[in-house]
Amino acid sequence: MFVGGVVKPRLLASRGQESLPCCCQALFSSPDPATKKEADAFLTKFQQTPVAWEVSDKLLSAADVPMMEYRFFGAQTMRTKVQFDFYELPVESYGALRDSMLNHIDRFRAAEHQPIHTQLAIALADLAIQMDNAWPNPIETLFQRFGQTPQSWSTLLEVMKMLPEENNNYKLMTDSFKRESCSQRIQAATAQVVQFLLNLQCSDVQAKRKVLECFLSWIKYTNLQANEIAQNPFIPECFKYVVEGGELSETATDIIIEVLRMCSQDFSVYQPVIQVILSQLGGLRTKFEALLGRGAEAALDADQDGLLQICRIYVETGECLVPIIMQQSSEAEVVLILQVILRCTDLPSQEICAIPLEFWHRLANEVCRHPENDVKIDQFQGVYKELLSISIRRCTLNATQDPFQADDEVAASRQRFLGLVEDCLEILTPNAALEHVLQSLLEGQRQGVTVQEAHFFVLALVGSRAEVREGSVLWQLIQGLPPLISSPVPADSMEGALLHFTKKTAIELLGHLWQWVKTRPDFLRSSLEMVSQLLLNQDPPNSPAHLAERTKQVQQAASMAFKDICLGGKHHLQDLVPQLIQLYVQTTILPIRMHLFIVDGVGSVVASLTQEDKFRSGLEQLVTPLMNGLNSERERPVAGRSVCVKPMPIQQKGFG
Repeated sequence: MFVGGVVKPRLLASRGQESLPCCCQALFSSPDPATKKEADAFLTKFQQTPVAWEVSDKLLSAADVPMMEYRFFGAQTMRTKVQFDFYELPVESYGALRDSMLNHIDRFRAAEHQPIHTQLAIALADLAIQMDNAWPNPIETLFQRFGQTPQSWSTLLEVMKMLPEENNNYKLMTDSFKRESCSQRIQAATAQVVQFLLNLQCSDVQAKRKVLECFLSWIKYTNLQANEIAQNPFIPECFKYVVEGGELSETATDIIIEVLRMCSQDFSVYQPVIQVILSQLGGLRTKFEALLGRGAEAALDADQDGLLQICRIYVETGECLVPIIMQQSSEAEVVLILQVILRCTDLPSQEICAIPLEFWHRLANEVCRHPENDVKIDQFQGVYKELLSISIRRCTLNATQDPFQADDEVAASRQRFLGLVEDCLEILTPNAALEHVLQSLLEGQRQGVTVQEAHFFVLALVGSRAEVREGSVLWQLIQGLPPLISSPVPADSMEGALLHFTKKTAIELLGHLWQWVKTRPDFLRSSLEMVSQLLLNQDPPNSPAHLAERTKQVQQAASMAFKDICLGGKHHLQDLVPQLIQLYVQTTILPIRMHLFIVDGVGSVVASLTQEDKFRSGLEQLVTPLMNGLNSERERPVAGRSVCVKPMPIQQKGFG
């Protein structure tokens, strides 16, 4: 079976039950991926057989099993069988299976057997659900078996933690009647379980974590009364753990979040609980301010997990208190909550700053639900102006990273903050938001090209929504875009990459501002000329791949801007149809996705022609190159050949 310590893959499928030890060793120890894959397939198939019940029980019972992995496989198989194949067992075997599993989990309660113990805890919880009336008092049985001595408390805690979780696990193959019956048993035992958890004296952090994890499971899936939660010592204790940090802080945070979600379901009923939580926020705020007193970057280096936990709790508190925030927006307690959430939104951590975005969206919706209440909207304008500034900062690129090679998460994060900008527009109005962003650009333009690019990125959305005004400062920016876009980029360097990306964003901005550009025909034509030149640019032969990728992305932006400008200004561009046709033909060498934008743009201008002869001529010039290319390919069919449209002999002209 073994060659050089590795199982021969071809032998695994040819043997029966006797292959189990070899397959287990291969799965857990083989360095060969193919062997591991075949072993996994064999073991998975074996677990689906009826004989797996007996084999897994023997693996857990035998004293001479040579490897712990075999026992883990036995425990995992037992869990799988109870979850998915319980129908295979006759009713008269239920009791024996239960007693055997109770013995197994007691045997593997030592710390070094924790993975086996966890699998058996899940299996026991599932068995309690599956047996239903055949085991009418599972919680009482577990307390009697494992609740009498400290040595077995960890077993009781783990099974108790799993019971409500598994009852809500819809991968468990059982029926709704059994789930409902188990739910009633859980609900009836809630007070007993919570009291047991409160009375436990934990000797170490690991024991306390098990207690908190069990408590979390029961408050998540049972209905505790508001007064019981308000008086429960675990709540202030959890806040203490979050302030202190350490191994218990994450579970403590989850408990606080779960309690807040419970409160949000019925604000009036859970008022006492909310008061307890509000009384505990001061300690978190003190820790938060102390960390940020070092600066945001230093705070993240010192305790990113702590900041994440505080952010989660404050945002969930804000979600729960939206009705109160609406009614008492100027109250000091509300202002402090909003200030902490604002500062979380501005942290330079993609994970943390994304957490509050849904809260700000919901709050904006609540404010706008009552448009007649202008005073209420005015009260939140300061908050959303700050959020608009935060959005610009969070959209600012890393000056030490090539933006053309940034991972997808950077782009996703910027898009998420554009969603926040949308919310700001709802509160501030597009015109007011435009003035704010332009003023921010004026104040921050000396801070570098990345700050300028972030403003362009946000302005693409804000400017497209704002009303076109003759005296707007935005015109000064629009008129400065073509020179910026046409300016040469330094040689291959980080500065060059950032400038090149800023040009790309400036092109996108110009396209989004088509409704402004079309009101000035001369500028419309010059913008179109500049964009067209970019579309015709080609990299020198043998250019590095990363430089070619930059050109490709800039041309993609240019093709989209070309389409937008043509669509918006089509009635002012009708005399340029010959030149537009020429560009259309010359850009057939571009990737098809880019060229389709150009086709849309040129086609919209041709379609706007009102004189029939000019329309016919323009349409013919638009269609003829494509037909010539198709006919050429039909005459010379070659597998995989792309359609090459030959340029028409039209004299090159500009758009001026």
